[in-house]
Amino acid sequence: MVVVSHEYRFVFIKTHKTAGTSLEVSLSTLLPATDIVSEIFPKEESHEPRNYLYGKTVLFYNHMSADLVRTYLGGKSCGYYFWTVERHPILKSLSYYAMIKNSLHHNKAFADLTFPEFVDRDDLLPIDDYLLYSNKGRLACHEIIDYDSLNEEVPRLMKTRFGIKDFEIISKSKSGFRDQSNIPSLQEVSGSDKVKIMEKFWKSTCLLKEQAGIDFDFML
Repeated sequence: MVVVSHEYRFVFIKTHKTAGTSLEVSLSTLLPATDIVSEIFPKEESHEPRNYLYGKTVLFYNHMSADLVRTYLGGKSCGYYFWTVERHPILKSLSYYAMIKNSLHHNKAFADLTFPEFVDRDDLLPIDDYLLYSNKGRLACHEIIDYDSLNEEVPRLMKTRFGIKDFEIISKSKSGFRDQSNIPSLQEVSGSDKVKIMEKFWKSTCLLKEQAGIDFDFML
């Protein structure tokens, strides 16, 4: 998912397991009909995708990189403020594991999968979103918001940067999967599994620490 607001001159890039769907649903009800809001799956009440097609071709889509958005916008991207949200890799992995275990779209296939087995499956761990918000080792977004500060920092950004007052994240899409008993707590995740996860996400972790001031502690 991606949101391009011509009205407020910003681009929101969606990363994995960072409340991106909830943010897009909230933004889609706020932004005018002329702005770009891509499709999401499964569909969400109140979400209104629009202007993401070029003829019959999908031009703007889920988990699109900042660089590709700039390419499609051409000179129009000049002056647009690119922002996104990122989350600690271990918490992101727990959230993804909870989704594939307990979402109706996944749980039959992964009902018996343990968390250590999940970590060992490179094809199941969420991908490192490094390429979504970087270009040749540099940040391609103007601002990265730490997921842990989401409810404070997104309204702050909306108000101070774009003049949008009283913004609220109105949807809790895909939430609640981690509350179920078949999902380990953070304290139950072994040190070896934490190391494996952090090794996969080392590119984004280093970039965020060096250029965005977000320091995701290696062992949490």
